[in-house]
Amino acid sequence: MRLSPSFMALALSSGSLLLAIFLFEFYKQYISNDDKPSRLTTTTTFTTTNHHHHRDTHLRHILKSAKAERHLARNGFIQLGSQIDGPAQLSGLGFSIDMNGDGSIIAVGSTTFHVVFEFSGSDWVQKGSVIQCAQDLTSTGINTVAISSNGRFLVTACAVDDQAGVDAGMVGVWEYDDTNNDWSNRQVFLGESPGDQLGYSVAISDDGVFLVIGASNAYDGLGEVYVYGYNFWPNMTNQYAPFQNLTDNYLRDSTGNETATSDIESFGNSVALSNNGRRLIVGAPGDDSSVAFNIGQAFVFELTTDVTGSSYYILISRPLEAEGVADQFGFAVATNGDGSIYAIGAPLNSGSTTTLTGHVRVYRRGMPGEDEALIKIGSDIDGTAQGDFFGSSVALSADGLTLVVGAWLANRVPIDANLTLSGGLAKMYHFDGTDWQSVEFNRTRRDELGGFPEFFAFGWDVEISHSGDRIVVGSPLNFQNATFVGVGRASTAGATSSFFGAIWQQVQGEWNAAWDFMTALFADDDDIESEVP
Repeated sequence: MRLSPSFMALALSSGSLLLAIFLFEFYKQYISNDDKPSRLTTTTTFTTTNHHHHRDTHLRHILKSAKAERHLARNGFIQLGSQIDGPAQLSGLGFSIDMNGDGSIIAVGSTTFHVVFEFSGSDWVQKGSVIQCAQDLTSTGINTVAISSNGRFLVTACAVDDQAGVDAGMVGVWEYDDTNNDWSNRQVFLGESPGDQLGYSVAISDDGVFLVIGASNAYDGLGEVYVYGYNFWPNMTNQYAPFQNLTDNYLRDSTGNETATSDIESFGNSVALSNNGRRLIVGAPGDDSSVAFNIGQAFVFELTTDVTGSSYYILISRPLEAEGVADQFGFAVATNGDGSIYAIGAPLNSGSTTTLTGHVRVYRRGMPGEDEALIKIGSDIDGTAQGDFFGSSVALSADGLTLVVGAWLANRVPIDANLTLSGGLAKMYHFDGTDWQSVEFNRTRRDELGGFPEFFAFGWDVEISHSGDRIVVGSPLNFQNATFVGVGRASTAGATSSFFGAIWQQVQGEWNAAWDFMTALFADDDDIESEVP
């Protein structure tokens, strides 16, 4: 998910940048059953600590309790590993996140750098060096990230890098070197013109063969998407070669012919690839289309080969559109494993009862004999409160039946007469064959005793593993000069380290009452006992 500079400026004016990323895992057993790489890299390291020391104690207390099984059956989560502290204030870690196929490796983008962590079986360990971008801390750009399914290939994007001109952008591709235990730079791509913002969105196929890079501000804001293939051409071995550029005046329809389109605005704001890279969805939330201003569109492509042996991506249907003015449909997009199901966020949509709540729509590929190439699945999934920005991030499991949606502006808390901050929200849904059902994975990062939220902009970005049993939620913004008071704890957020997150594991087959159990983990012993039925 990517935010426009205007939203970034609004967020940055609200406070300093801090990270919080949460990874949740579904536990399937009852608990009772026993070219310029040198200038991109730094040696900055992260440390694992436990600021809330009582949390592990209470977790052990819960697990040893005779009531543990009933508690976990109701609430569903245990923590895996320690939190990870970042190196400095203003890091904004969590603006962009991605995970490998099984959720054992997490790649994270911040305001100025990228970093990867791997679960060792007992804790989260930094994998390789931090990869540093060149722009300064005052930039409003977001550095995006993508990682292959096996965690071997890493894509790091610095969309406001100035090497090829102001905000032209830069994207680096890295491969993990097991000999040196570090990331080795394989290739660097630079924006073609100042202002292109190459790397505003990135995606990579499971095997690392297909690479997609969005430059949503290219051509004076119309946007462009670049597709590269690894080892595609005999004269370009062991590197990514240009495969196809997608722009508003060079899109092919289902017959392979170039199709006439109006000027598509912000094309490439978001991109997502199927596991094998043969299906691609691209969001253009700023597009005016023929209906309304900034309604937004999403474009679904499929790789095909014609009778001459030429291969290229074609549109499989007409562009998908939202309902009304300024919906920003296509702000976030996701696809399932085989590219047959697509989720699209429209964070400024006005629902049936409340304005500007945001919503998400999900589509599937049409079956032979069906009239439409893309068919809507279930009802619109609407946000609940005005201004929530629901649908600003979306993620789908490989089977397409589990959906996670972020709303980073939800749960607003007034700090004083002039300042309101947003705790944010992430929510999970499951398709039951008829409609999307909320499964009560509603994690708002608020203190139970009031005051400030512990983290801000929770849900800025979300990711999910192939199986749907691990989920990552980014929360990169925080107000620094405050003391947070929660049940059984008090801590000061004025330190220079940035919090990277907690890892959670789910039990018993359903996502249930995550909020209650998080409260219990932060609580004193008596509070835990009182919450266990």
